[in-house]
Amino acid sequence: MDAKRRRTERIMTLAESQGGVYIGNSTAKRIVPNDGARGRGYDPFAPLDKGTKKAVIEYCKKLPGSGKRKTIKTAKEYPIRFWWYDLLNQKEWLEDTHLNATVFLLRTCLMEHAEWFRSDRICFVDTYFGHYWSAKYNEFKMVEANKKGEGKPLPTLLWDYYKGAQPEPRPTNKIWGIDIDELYVPFNVKTNHWVALLISLPKRHITVYDSLPHHVKPAELHVLLEPLAVMFPYLMRTLADEETKYMWTLEPFTYDRPIGQEIVPQQTNINDCGVFTMKYIECHALGVEFPQTLCHANIPDIRLKLAGDLYHETGVRGPKERDWAELD
Repeated sequence: MDAKRRRTERIMTLAESQGGVYIGNSTAKRIVPNDGARGRGYDPFAPLDKGTKKAVIEYCKKLPGSGKRKTIKTAKEYPIRFWWYDLLNQKEWLEDTHLNATVFLLRTCLMEHAEWFRSDRICFVDTYFGHYWSAKYNEFKMVEANKKGEGKPLPTLLWDYYKGAQPEPRPTNKIWGIDIDELYVPFNVKTNHWVALLISLPKRHITVYDSLPHHVKPAELHVLLEPLAVMFPYLMRTLADEETKYMWTLEPFTYDRPIGQEIVPQQTNINDCGVFTMKYIECHALGVEFPQTLCHANIPDIRLKLAGDLYHETGVRGPKERDWAELD
């Protein structure tokens, strides 16, 4: 690949001052595996089989509120019907619950078929992780560290993520830095855009895959990633065993954001960032390069395939909201 196609934003280091529920645990049966070495276990862009497509369409037709026009009132009155409507309609934005259902799908596949993925030392984290981390950063900064740079309180829920007790359902119970080297995170920026994060613990680095990079300027991205970049090393050092603490210095993680249609396929509307985000995560975890077929013209089929996989593989039948008391 030539230099022009490898363009990336400059790596920056942050200064120290800066209704329905999941109802099944079935193994992925209609995600058809490929043969061969680790990774590339299935084609993430394989068309949805006719049987599942028909089942999804028939299910949606029978939902209460089917046929009604979407308004604020009807969306509240028929949340399951419009959860599926938003997932299938390219004019609609994917919510946290859509992305978290997809995270659950990927986590299930990894737990059942680790050989499909490029490594078994990866994990898929839900959207609440990013929300929670960002919301607690100001509290973290308010407390002065001791002479060693330690002593700041960490939000309680981060311990559950660290030891693999979150996200649910089907937590991995794998410990970061011991069993896990890399995390995939769907991350919300500016409250209106999804990006995919690949967080490498050994490299102390965050890679941002963004389908609409002009929406978030470099200076804005710097601020948005600061909670992760600063608190991650602090978390790892605080929770590590005494004999391994030396491995985790408190210097912030670095980050970069690859730029270029040839490297990271781009959306051409304002609604598909959630779809692109989850496809970035799925492809990278499988060891599959981002294809140019990940494009606006194919998003309706990709959305339908995602709906079919969620319907058949996980038993997801609608939104599963979570109540975080600590987020007020």
